[in-house]
Parts: sequence; structure tokens; C-alpha cells
Amino acid sequence: MALPAEMKGHDALVCGLVFSPDGKVLATASGDRIRLWKVKWGKLVGEFRSDLKSVKALAFDPSGATIAVAGQGRTLELWSVSGQRRLRTGPTDGSVIATLAFTADGKTLVGGGSSSKISVWTTSTLAAAKSIARKGSGSVTALAIAPKGRRAVVGDSTGAVRLVTVFAE
Repeated sequence: MALPAEMKGHDALVCGLVFSPDGKVLATASGDRIRLWKVKWGKLVGEFRSDLKSVKALAFDPSGATIAVAGQGRTLELWSVSGQRRLRTGPTDGSVIATLAFTADGKTLVGGGSSSKISVWTTSTLAAAKSIARKGSGSVTALAIAPKGRRAVVGDSTGAVRLVTVFAE
């Protein structure tokens, strides 16, 4: 990886960072702006503006062709990486989404944020598939999907880390 010591371009707090699955592109988010950087050169290769007030969460789909964007604004967006255009939008559960992850097949997006619930969306439509209540009352601050996609590990604002079943066997 050949990132420069500093990649300049954002003029506000950077709240989201994610590498593409192949590690060749880094997406960064600040305010409503998402920037795409070629890792090999540290060069800005794309930029788009979300309708969200402040982007808090980014996630690449497993192919690296699509990026999910969420944050303040209570909307979820899917963007084409190559075309840098919005593919679709969908509502959140009303909370500010702070963390997102795609399942390994790319068909489902899982996220959490200012509520204590885990939200699940179908990526083809961004329709809410389900909302999962979990133990604990803290807001969701971190989330990772297990390799088989049935479970997620969730960190929250109380300091708890819990395993949550997303899909039954």
C-alpha cells in the first residue's frame, strides 16, 4: 500500500473511511462529500455529494462496484463507484446510522446507529427487511458481519460488545 503521509481535500471532520474489497480504492467521507482515492498513488479519482447533512457510515459491497452511504438525514443511499451516481435511496428506521456492513453475497446491508436496534435492508430495493431489537440500551457505534453472514458483532455506546443473530439458520 502506498498511501501518502496525508491526503488533503476535505475541509471538515472526516467521519467515514473504508477500503474497497480489493484494497485499490479508499473512500472517505466528510460532511456531505464522499471522495474516492486511488491507494497506489494517493490520488483523488472521484467525488460525489450525498443528500445527507453529514455522512457517518460507508461500506463497499463485496464486488467493490457499489458503496453504501448513511448518516444524518435518516436516509440510506447506494452509489455506483465507477459512475459516481446515486443508484437508489431508502429510509432508515429514523435513527442516524453510524455503521454499515454488507453481507458476503452483497444482497443485504446491515447497520446501526443512534437507536439500540440493528436494521437490515435488501440492497436491490433498499426496502427495510427487518429491525432487530437487541439487549442493551446504548446506541450502535460499531458493527461487523461474521463471514457466513448470519451473525453480527455489535459495539455500543455503553462499552458492550455483543453477538447478534441477523438471520436464523
